[in-house]
Amino acid sequence: VEFASSSASQENRWRRLIDQVRRRFSGWLTYSANWDEIDRVAFWDALDVIGVNAFQPLASRPDATLHDFVAGATRFADEIEILAGAYGKPVLLTEFGFRSMPGSAVRPWEWPEHLAGTPCDFASQATAYEAIFRAFVPRRWFFGLFVWKYFSNPDDVMQEDPCGGFSPRGKPAETVLGAW
Repeated sequence: VEFASSSASQENRWRRLIDQVRRRFSGWLTYSANWDEIDRVAFWDALDVIGVNAFQPLASRPDATLHDFVAGATRFADEIEILAGAYGKPVLLTEFGFRSMPGSAVRPWEWPEHLAGTPCDFASQATAYEAIFRAFVPRRWFFGLFVWKYFSNPDDVMQEDPCGGFSPRGKPAETVLGAW
């Protein structure tokens, strides 16, 4: 996951590692590249699935609309489609998520802990979820996604601030997730 410092510069080491894993494991293999790293991964051809941590911006301003979010998600999906086509591989969003805060799709990689005092915005999170699904689900190469963060114990309040955190549990984004 997110080894940008070596995914482009140490191709031979990665290929050896992939070969070693394949000798012991018969399942599908992927590497989880950060969204701004995907074009530099030198060994996609050796894997079964292209893995992307999809925390790319969907909008440039906090008051963006669903239309803006979908346009941003579509631009990103179009970029990934070129990569998927070049390697003939399906793509898995190995992580995707948005905080339930205003502007969650402007800088989705920011941790809620660093944004103390920011108000909740459940609609922004749900809108970003909707945009990702609209842009990615119809694509043939789209393999699926993993939500960041969906905790196994909903009663453990120590995991994350329920107001502005990434988890969609109990929020409108969970309804969007369920609908898709």
